[in-house]
Amino acid sequence: MNQNHEQMLGLVAALPPALPRRTHEPSSFTGDPSSFRLWLFQIESEFFNRHVPEAAHAARISTAASYLADNPLRWHIALMNSNNPPLTWENYRLAISERYTPQLDQSIVRDKLASIRQGSQLMEPFITRFETLTLAAVGVDEESLIGHFIRALSDKRVVTHLAYPRPVTSRDAITRARAVDLSLRAGTTDPHPPRPSAHHPPANANAELSTISSTTRPRLSKLTPEERIRCAAQGLCFMCRQHGHMANVCPNRLNK
Repeated sequence: MNQNHEQMLGLVAALPPALPRRTHEPSSFTGDPSSFRLWLFQIESEFFNRHVPEAAHAARISTAASYLADNPLRWHIALMNSNNPPLTWENYRLAISERYTPQLDQSIVRDKLASIRQGSQLMEPFITRFETLTLAAVGVDEESLIGHFIRALSDKRVVTHLAYPRPVTSRDAITRARAVDLSLRAGTTDPHPPRPSAHHPPANANAELSTISSTTRPRLSKLTPEERIRCAAQGLCFMCRQHGHMANVCPNRLNK
């Protein structure tokens, strides 16, 4: 028994370094299915609050493991030492959800996701309600989650801003919707962003082209994720960061 315990401690010590714990840290999960969704929400809230990159899979998995105890910890060690351990947080999240989520009727959960609507609710409470449902839904793909989220939004101005470019993940959709909602409330976002046109440049495109010299055109750095959110929220071109057109008909692109 002592040998097995020492072996477990050694395996945990061999995990990648976890993120430093916060003052208000998540509670340890000991295997009670009724507390699993709350625990998972606390863990993912920590990732969000600390701005942990989505690609930092090893750090996310090891951090989650540091808040496991008893049977869940033994399950984690067995999983990570199996022939097919999860290499991404998404796969790990799916595995532990399938193991410890209460056996709810998934058809009911999916029906609730399909029928959820923001209505008169403010953006933040609605996002919390939507994320709570996604925690209970096991195996729902990202494209479906994005569709459910966008259809549920009541402010068509936010929906318009999310139409192009389409979000890649549900987290991307939520982040952009939150940014647009805040900007609309502050009056810093165009309520009617220009719709992209793949074939017809704006009427003043030729005039703009005639005033832009290839020798004087500024070279702009690649957009960061934060800049992409800001440009999308304010209806700016992703190439030149200006109003009045989208990147596919940007004078800078057409004059290259």
